[in-house]
Amino acid sequence: MVQAIGLLLPASLGSTITIGGIALTSATGALTLAGSLFNIAGSLLLSSAFRPDTPKPPTPEDVQLNIRQAVGPRIRHYGRVRVGGTVVFFRAKEGKFYRVVVHGHGEIDGIEGYYLNKGEVTLDGSGFVTEAQYTSSGTKRVQILTRSGAVPETAYSEITAIWADWDATHRLDGLWTSLTIAEQVAPDEYRRVYPNNEPPIEIVARTSKLRDPRSGLTAFSDNAALVIADFIESAD
Repeated sequence: MVQAIGLLLPASLGSTITIGGIALTSATGALTLAGSLFNIAGSLLLSSAFRPDTPKPPTPEDVQLNIRQAVGPRIRHYGRVRVGGTVVFFRAKEGKFYRVVVHGHGEIDGIEGYYLNKGEVTLDGSGFVTEAQYTSSGTKRVQILTRSGAVPETAYSEITAIWADWDATHRLDGLWTSLTIAEQVAPDEYRRVYPNNEPPIEIVARTSKLRDPRSGLTAFSDNAALVIADFIESAD
Protein backbone atom coordinates (compact mmCIF):
# COMPACT_ATOMS: atom_id res chain seq x y z
CA MET A 1 0.00 0.00 0.00
CA VAL A 2 2.88 2.41 0.79
CA GLN A 3 4.20 2.11 -2.76
CA ALA A 4 0.76 2.75 -4.23
CA ILE A 5 0.26 5.82 -2.05
CA GLY A 6 3.67 7.18 -3.04
CA LEU A 7 2.63 7.12 -6.69
CA LEU A 8 -0.12 9.63 -5.99
CA LEU A 9 1.38 12.02 -3.49
CA PRO A 10 5.10 11.94 -2.66
CA ALA A 11 5.83 11.53 1.03
CA SER A 12 7.89 14.72 1.10
CA LEU A 13 7.11 17.89 -0.84
CA GLY A 14 8.58 21.37 -0.74
CA SER A 15 5.23 23.21 -0.34
CA THR A 16 1.73 22.69 0.97
CA ILE A 17 -0.81 21.03 -1.39
CA THR A 18 -4.47 21.82 -0.92
CA ILE A 19 -7.71 20.76 -2.65
CA GLY A 20 -10.86 22.82 -2.02
CA GLY A 21 -9.12 24.59 0.85
CA ILE A 22 -8.22 21.29 2.58
CA ALA A 23 -4.52 20.78 3.18
CA LEU A 24 -3.19 17.45 1.94
CA THR A 25 0.39 18.11 3.08
CA SER A 26 1.90 20.17 5.84
CA ALA A 27 4.41 22.96 5.35
CA THR A 28 7.21 20.42 5.80
CA GLY A 29 5.78 18.19 3.05
CA ALA A 30 4.39 15.46 5.31
CA LEU A 31 0.98 14.00 4.49
CA THR A 32 -1.90 15.23 6.64
CA LEU A 33 -4.80 12.91 7.60
CA ALA A 34 -6.77 14.29 4.64
CA GLY A 35 -3.80 13.68 2.37
CA SER A 36 -3.51 10.06 3.51
CA LEU A 37 -7.20 9.47 2.90
CA PHE A 38 -6.91 11.08 -0.54
CA ASN A 39 -4.02 8.78 -1.40
CA ILE A 40 -5.88 5.69 -0.24
CA ALA A 41 -8.95 6.62 -2.28
CA GLY A 42 -6.79 7.28 -5.34
CA SER A 43 -5.02 3.94 -4.93
CA LEU A 44 -8.33 2.12 -4.77
CA LEU A 45 -9.52 3.85 -7.93
CA LEU A 46 -6.33 2.96 -9.76
CA SER A 47 -6.42 -0.66 -8.68
CA SER A 48 -10.05 -0.88 -9.73
CA ALA A 49 -9.33 0.71 -13.11
CA PHE A 50 -6.52 -1.71 -13.95
CA ARG A 51 -7.98 -4.84 -12.34
CA PRO A 52 -9.15 -7.52 -14.80
CA ASP A 53 -12.92 -7.68 -15.22
CA THR A 54 -14.58 -9.93 -12.65
CA PRO A 55 -16.54 -12.72 -14.37
CA LYS A 56 -20.28 -12.28 -14.04
CA PRO A 57 -22.13 -14.96 -12.10
CA PRO A 58 -24.10 -17.39 -14.28
CA THR A 59 -27.71 -16.58 -15.04
CA PRO A 60 -30.50 -19.06 -15.83
CA GLU A 61 -29.98 -18.28 -19.52
CA ASP A 62 -26.37 -19.46 -19.26
CA VAL A 63 -27.27 -22.96 -18.09
CA GLN A 64 -29.88 -23.87 -20.70
CA LEU A 65 -27.58 -26.52 -22.09
CA ASN A 66 -27.90 -29.85 -23.87
CA ILE A 67 -25.72 -32.37 -22.06
CA ARG A 68 -24.98 -36.00 -22.87
CA GLN A 69 -25.28 -38.49 -20.04
CA ALA A 70 -25.90 -42.23 -19.94
CA VAL A 71 -28.39 -41.69 -17.11
CA GLY A 72 -29.53 -38.11 -16.64
CA PRO A 73 -31.44 -36.54 -13.75
CA ARG A 74 -35.24 -36.53 -13.94
CA ILE A 75 -36.07 -32.86 -13.42
CA ARG A 76 -39.68 -31.82 -12.83
CA HIS A 77 -40.54 -28.29 -13.89
CA TYR A 78 -43.26 -25.96 -12.66
CA GLY A 79 -44.73 -22.92 -14.38
CA ARG A 80 -43.34 -21.64 -17.67
CA VAL A 81 -39.72 -22.52 -18.43
CA ARG A 82 -37.14 -22.25 -21.19
CA VAL A 83 -34.81 -25.23 -20.96
CA GLY A 84 -32.38 -27.48 -22.77
CA GLY A 85 -31.99 -31.01 -21.49
CA THR A 86 -30.18 -34.34 -21.57
CA VAL A 87 -29.27 -35.92 -24.91
CA VAL A 88 -30.34 -39.57 -24.71
CA PHE A 89 -30.02 -40.50 -28.39
CA PHE A 90 -27.67 -39.14 -31.05
CA ARG A 91 -26.91 -40.91 -34.31
CA ALA A 92 -26.37 -40.06 -37.95
CA LYS A 93 -27.30 -41.88 -41.13
CA GLU A 94 -27.50 -41.04 -44.83
CA GLY A 95 -26.71 -37.38 -44.38
CA LYS A 96 -28.97 -36.67 -41.40
CA PHE A 97 -28.41 -36.56 -37.65
CA TYR A 98 -31.09 -37.59 -35.18
CA ARG A 99 -30.99 -36.25 -31.62
CA VAL A 100 -33.46 -36.95 -28.82
CA VAL A 101 -33.34 -34.59 -25.84
CA VAL A 102 -35.18 -35.19 -22.55
CA HIS A 103 -36.27 -31.77 -21.30
CA GLY A 104 -38.05 -32.77 -18.12
CA HIS A 105 -40.00 -35.29 -16.05
CA GLY A 106 -43.77 -35.43 -16.00
CA GLU A 107 -46.38 -34.64 -18.60
CA ILE A 108 -46.51 -30.98 -19.61
CA ASP A 109 -49.41 -28.80 -20.68
CA GLY A 110 -47.97 -27.48 -23.93
CA ILE A 111 -45.07 -25.96 -25.87
CA GLU A 112 -44.93 -22.23 -26.62
CA GLY A 113 -41.63 -21.73 -28.41
CA TYR A 114 -38.49 -23.24 -29.89
CA TYR A 115 -34.91 -21.94 -29.94
CA LEU A 116 -31.94 -23.17 -31.98
CA ASN A 117 -28.53 -21.66 -31.24
CA LYS A 118 -30.27 -19.19 -28.86
CA GLY A 119 -32.40 -17.85 -31.71
CA GLU A 120 -36.17 -18.33 -31.76
CA VAL A 121 -37.50 -20.37 -34.66
CA THR A 122 -40.95 -21.20 -36.00
CA LEU A 123 -42.19 -24.57 -37.24
CA ASP A 124 -44.58 -25.46 -40.03
CA GLY A 125 -47.30 -28.09 -39.69
CA SER A 126 -44.78 -30.91 -40.17
CA GLY A 127 -42.29 -29.57 -37.63
CA PHE A 128 -39.81 -28.14 -40.15
CA VAL A 129 -38.03 -24.92 -39.17
CA THR A 130 -39.18 -22.16 -41.52
CA GLU A 131 -36.39 -19.58 -40.99
CA ALA A 132 -34.22 -18.89 -44.03
CA GLN A 133 -31.05 -19.79 -42.11
CA TYR A 134 -32.15 -23.42 -41.95
CA THR A 135 -33.23 -23.57 -45.59
CA SER A 136 -30.82 -24.56 -48.36
CA SER A 137 -31.49 -24.98 -52.09
CA GLY A 138 -35.15 -24.34 -51.41
CA THR A 139 -35.42 -27.20 -48.88
CA LYS A 140 -36.05 -26.92 -45.15
CA ARG A 141 -33.19 -28.78 -43.50
CA VAL A 142 -34.17 -29.00 -39.81
CA GLN A 143 -37.21 -30.70 -38.33
CA ILE A 144 -38.27 -30.67 -34.65
CA LEU A 145 -40.77 -33.16 -33.23
CA THR A 146 -41.91 -33.40 -29.61
CA ARG A 147 -43.60 -35.61 -27.04
CA SER A 148 -45.43 -34.20 -24.01
CA GLY A 149 -44.49 -36.92 -21.50
CA ALA A 150 -47.67 -38.96 -21.27
CA VAL A 151 -47.75 -42.48 -19.80
CA PRO A 152 -47.61 -44.49 -21.95
CA GLU A 153 -45.86 -42.27 -24.49
CA THR A 154 -45.35 -42.89 -28.22
CA ALA A 155 -41.93 -43.79 -29.60
CA TYR A 156 -40.45 -41.71 -32.41
CA SER A 157 -41.17 -43.73 -35.54
CA GLU A 158 -38.57 -41.65 -37.41
CA ILE A 159 -35.95 -43.49 -35.33
CA THR A 160 -37.53 -46.92 -34.92
CA ALA A 161 -37.86 -47.22 -38.69
CA ILE A 162 -34.08 -46.91 -39.06
CA TRP A 163 -32.46 -48.49 -35.99
CA ALA A 164 -33.79 -51.85 -34.84
CA ASP A 165 -32.18 -51.56 -31.40
CA TRP A 166 -34.22 -48.42 -30.68
CA ASP A 167 -37.60 -50.03 -31.07
CA ALA A 168 -41.19 -49.16 -30.15
CA THR A 169 -40.53 -49.99 -26.49
CA HIS A 170 -38.24 -46.96 -26.26
CA ARG A 171 -41.16 -44.66 -25.49
CA LEU A 172 -39.58 -42.56 -22.73
CA ASP A 173 -42.77 -42.72 -20.68
CA GLY A 174 -43.41 -39.72 -18.45
CA LEU A 175 -40.62 -37.64 -20.03
CA TRP A 176 -41.23 -34.66 -22.28
CA THR A 177 -38.79 -34.78 -25.15
CA SER A 178 -37.83 -33.44 -28.55
CA LEU A 179 -36.39 -35.11 -31.63
CA THR A 180 -34.28 -32.89 -33.87
CA ILE A 181 -33.51 -34.14 -37.38
CA ALA A 182 -31.00 -32.06 -39.32
CA GLU A 183 -29.93 -32.69 -42.88
CA GLN A 184 -26.51 -32.03 -44.35
CA VAL A 185 -26.00 -29.18 -46.80
CA ALA A 186 -23.44 -28.31 -49.45
CA PRO A 187 -19.97 -27.41 -48.07
CA ASP A 188 -20.25 -23.77 -49.16
CA GLU A 189 -23.57 -23.50 -47.28
CA TYR A 190 -22.56 -25.32 -44.11
CA ARG A 191 -21.39 -22.39 -42.00
CA ARG A 192 -24.41 -20.31 -42.94
CA VAL A 193 -26.88 -23.02 -41.99
CA TYR A 194 -24.97 -24.52 -39.05
CA PRO A 195 -22.58 -21.78 -37.78
CA ASN A 196 -21.93 -23.69 -34.53
CA ASN A 197 -22.24 -27.18 -35.99
CA GLU A 198 -24.97 -29.19 -34.24
CA PRO A 199 -27.56 -26.54 -33.21
CA PRO A 200 -28.48 -26.84 -29.50
CA ILE A 201 -32.18 -26.73 -28.75
CA GLU A 202 -34.17 -25.00 -26.02
CA ILE A 203 -37.92 -25.19 -25.58
CA VAL A 204 -40.34 -22.80 -23.90
CA ALA A 205 -43.19 -24.72 -22.31
CA ARG A 206 -46.09 -24.61 -19.93
CA THR A 207 -45.06 -27.48 -17.72
CA SER A 208 -46.62 -29.43 -14.85
CA LYS A 209 -50.37 -29.83 -14.62
CA LEU A 210 -51.48 -29.38 -11.00
CA ARG A 211 -54.50 -30.69 -9.12
CA ASP A 212 -56.59 -27.95 -7.58
CA PRO A 213 -58.28 -29.35 -4.43
CA ARG A 214 -60.89 -26.60 -4.57
CA SER A 215 -62.29 -27.82 -7.88
CA GLY A 216 -60.82 -31.30 -8.22
CA LEU A 217 -59.56 -30.36 -11.68
CA THR A 218 -56.01 -30.94 -12.93
CA ALA A 219 -54.64 -28.26 -15.24
CA PHE A 220 -51.60 -26.07 -15.83
CA SER A 221 -51.02 -23.45 -13.15
CA ASP A 222 -48.15 -21.46 -11.71
CA ASN A 223 -49.99 -20.86 -8.43
CA ALA A 224 -47.33 -21.25 -5.73
CA ALA A 225 -49.68 -22.95 -3.27
CA LEU A 226 -50.68 -25.56 -5.84
CA VAL A 227 -47.02 -26.09 -6.77
CA ILE A 228 -46.12 -26.81 -3.13
CA ALA A 229 -49.12 -29.13 -2.74
CA ASP A 230 -48.16 -31.03 -5.91
CA PHE A 231 -44.56 -31.35 -4.72
CA ILE A 232 -45.72 -32.80 -1.39
CA GLU A 233 -48.31 -35.16 -2.90
CA SER A 234 -46.22 -36.38 -5.83
CA ALA A 235 -45.29 -40.05 -5.71
CA ASP A 236 -41.87 -39.11 -7.10
